[in-house]
Amino acid sequence: MTQMEMTRRSADELELACMERHRLEYCIRNQTGYEKIKKQFMADCELFEKKLKTEWDRFSDYAGGSMEPMDRNERMTALVEKRIAELRTKWLAKP
Repeated sequence: MTQMEMTRRSADELELACMERHRLEYCIRNQTGYEKIKKQFMADCELFEKKLKTEWDRFSDYAGGSMEPMDRNERMTALVEKRIAELRTKWLAKP
C-alpha cells in the first residue's frame, strides 16, 4: 500500500469508530431511565470531548511528514474505541 492509501484507510477506520460512538450515545440518550443519568452522562461526554481535542492537538512523532495524518488517525481511533467500550459497559443499560 502507498502512504496515501494507508492514510485513507486509517481515516475510514476513524470515521467508522466515530459513527459507532455516536450510535451508542444516541442509544444511551434514548434508553429508559436516561433522565436519572443525564447530568452525569453529559459531564462525562464533555470530559471525553476535551480528551479528544487534547489528543488531536498533540504533536505526532511524524510531525511534518507523510505519516503524520495516518498516525493521528490511528491515535484518535484508539481513543474512540476505548470510549466505545466505556459507553457499552458503563452507560448502556443491560437488557
